[in-house]
Amino acid sequence: MTVVGESGLGVVEGALAAAAEAGGEVEVELGPGWTEDDVLSWVAAGARHVIAHRSGSASLREDTAIGATLERLLAIDLGQARVTLAGGLSIGDLADLTIVGFDTVAVGSAIVGADDPTSAAAQIRQALDAAEERMRVA
Repeated sequence: MTVVGESGLGVVEGALAAAAEAGGEVEVELGPGWTEDDVLSWVAAGARHVIAHRSGSASLREDTAIGATLERLLAIDLGQARVTLAGGLSIGDLADLTIVGFDTVAVGSAIVGADDPTSAAAQIRQALDAAEERMRVA
């Protein structure tokens, strides 16, 4: 279940309780005014996924806002929580990926909007594998 962080800790805690009853987990999506204390309180409450969502039409390389968000998250001790990068990610973005600070990516429209979604998913996987290898070697 995904909760927008702007909803407040009480909503996050309620979602966590509901998810626990259903055997699920909660992702908290960062809102524009998030703070490090917000993230720490969500993680302390039990959230195990934080979503850093891009907005706008800039390429990932040119998106300085998401870079700054990921840098801020890297500075926080998230324990076992993982960071997901989401929002308008294209095959081109992933092919020249140099940004760090996330554990997973969520790619939707680049797959479902493709003429051949299976091929698009395979290309995205290849781009992510190549980016991971580049960053490991660097």
